[in-house]
Amino acid sequence: MGISNSTSSQRKMSDFLIGNIKKKSDVEKKFFSLSYKFLDKRLAISNKETVSLQNEFSCCAEPNPAQQKNELDLTTNQNFVLNDSTANENGLFIPLKSTKKLYGTQTYIQWKASFDVESCFLKKNKTIYLVSINEYPSFIDDFTISFKSKNISFKELLTVFLEAFFCGKNVQWLPAVNILESKWNITSRYHKTTNKFQYLVTDFFVPLKKMKPKNGYCIMGMSWSDLYPCEDLNFVLGEASNRHKSGVFSFGRYEPKSFSESNHPEVTDIDTHVLWKLFKPLFLCPVCVRKLQHVCKFDIIQRYERLQTVIDSIQKAMPSQKWKESSDWLQRCLNFLVECKKSLPRIT
Repeated sequence: MGISNSTSSQRKMSDFLIGNIKKKSDVEKKFFSLSYKFLDKRLAISNKETVSLQNEFSCCAEPNPAQQKNELDLTTNQNFVLNDSTANENGLFIPLKSTKKLYGTQTYIQWKASFDVESCFLKKNKTIYLVSINEYPSFIDDFTISFKSKNISFKELLTVFLEAFFCGKNVQWLPAVNILESKWNITSRYHKTTNKFQYLVTDFFVPLKKMKPKNGYCIMGMSWSDLYPCEDLNFVLGEASNRHKSGVFSFGRYEPKSFSESNHPEVTDIDTHVLWKLFKPLFLCPVCVRKLQHVCKFDIIQRYERLQTVIDSIQKAMPSQKWKESSDWLQRCLNFLVECKKSLPRIT
């Protein structure tokens, strides 16, 4: 018997969204197939329409309590149709409902096409390098938190988190850099409204690239100094250059929607709220996990276990509802993956 047009079309859509997963383990297949809930059965596939599919797939995320209230509405929304009965098991991922067109979205196939071309000219390095730029406030240097029965510093916590998030990559710190002493020639200004001293973020890309060791996958500058992207904009929390494999991030302030004294607070202590601000983008949708796995070569279960260890340690030392919700979501995700693994037939 032949394959129906609708089945063939859905297979093309599935492959375009998440790639061919036939060679993946059954556990990985089950996890990556959660992304199929984005597939709209009404879309007809043609060479012309396939190009436009990227606009039909927006990001998805772990549901929070507010999102869960609308879950039924979201899954029956005209833009998102469940592909099968397993697509939303345990409510792990739901589509982000957006009324605006998303820019920069990529399916796995679109992303892999550009990544594989780029990889032909790059060594397969496994180390992510971090470097402190200028001095940090004393409360950063004095900060410690308990992790696996041992007190670790803020930098060590950041290392542990990044090695869990980018599971398969090593994270190392390089000697700190003082901009004036290094003579990096970074453009600076005093903001005309806030009078806050700022550095131009794009000026960091080249000197950081030159500083990156040969075995480095990328390098990231971590700064307490304020950054701005161009003269017309107030500030930016961070920016990276794929071309230079370098970037810089400033965590010395919160992100206000607009400037005023009341909503423009500076960070003066490391508490659970500040840590949440720093580590908030914890979870990726299955499509982005697929991309990350292609780069880092991790075991999915091991990655989520390592993330949960970090989150649970923070929750234990500095309890908050947000950390608890994150840990609960990770546990549900691990339960889903472990149950998939248990259900597989044993080979004797």
